[in-house]
Amino acid sequence: QIEFPQHSSLLLEALNRHRLEGKFCDVSLLVQGRELRAHKAVLAAASPYFHDKLLLGDAPRLTLPSVIEADAFEGLLQLIYSGHLRLPLD
Repeated sequence: QIEFPQHSSLLLEALNRHRLEGKFCDVSLLVQGRELRAHKAVLAAASPYFHDKLLLGDAPRLTLPSVIEADAFEGLLQLIYSGHLRLPLD
């Protein structure tokens, strides 16, 4: 067996790059009027909420509850795709 220690992180970096470039994205997330693109498989793997929502419906667009702030959700997407969470310095 041969192991490639950087494989997972390189794959996630490529998926995040694709997301930011809008490549191969198969779902639009509507958050407070803002549209964010993502990959269903990544969202489903990262979150039971998205797993269930995406499993129940095959719509290319998912509207999130209005209590979710767009900037906060964008930070969550960054966390899902990169493993890094940016916190504001207030």
